[in-house]
Amino acid sequence: MNKLSFIFLLVFAIIYTSSHSQEIHQSFKKNSFFAEYTLEGPVYSINYDRIFAQSAKINYHFRAGFSFVKNKIAFPVGGGITTGRKNHHAEFSLTVTPLVEKKEVNYGSGSDNDKFIYLFPGAGYRYQKPEGGIFFRAMAGPAIILDPAEGDFWNMNPRVKFSFSLSAGFSFGR
Repeated sequence: MNKLSFIFLLVFAIIYTSSHSQEIHQSFKKNSFFAEYTLEGPVYSINYDRIFAQSAKINYHFRAGFSFVKNKIAFPVGGGITTGRKNHHAEFSLTVTPLVEKKEVNYGSGSDNDKFIYLFPGAGYRYQKPEGGIFFRAMAGPAIILDPAEGDFWNMNPRVKFSFSLSAGFSFGR
């Protein structure tokens, strides 16, 4: 876990310094709402995305969302980097999705909650015009599924699967 923390801090430092050292040439609409479909974790989510820093060639953004399907509720949060200044962009992101699934108990009465944490590092393509409007996104990468043991949150046995997501939405505002 120390190596992962070090890598995350290193990437954040590079992103922070490059965003403050370059001049902004063209401003993108900073707010976006979008729906996302994924193969792993919650099937869909509704999200808000905000560009918090821009440089000459890179936009830095964070996202927050929710998903509620039958007996599952999830809250994806994350951040990413989008390259390019025109309509076509490469995107790199990391999304963390806590998910709670309510299960019925077969013997006895009541229910049991099962908790998961999904980590989605991804790379993909994003179509978004600087002046706003409709955008589309396709991302691929591993889905790291963490299932904490009951009563021992830090005892997780990670599973890794391939994941793919498609998103569509619109961008607007300053």
